[in-house]
Amino acid sequence: MATRLYAVAPGDNSPDAVQEAVGSAATSKAINLIIDIASTVVSDQGTTRTVSKEEVANALIQIAGHIQRTNKWPPA
Repeated sequence: MATRLYAVAPGDNSPDAVQEAVGSAATSKAINLIIDIASTVVSDQGTTRTVSKEEVANALIQIAGHIQRTNKWPPA
């Protein structure tokens, strides 16, 4: 699986706060996002492709909305 890892520590608002890495290994940061960037992730009119930047951005908006609407925190 081809993945990209983005990680950030809560409260770190510096311009270089986001750590980007290859793979899905955990980081020392509390918030980690793993995106599968394999070329077979998205079915598109009989072929496959990688997920687009816009699709990732839209998914992040959906996730943020879900977290804000959910009354349970922490979720587990």
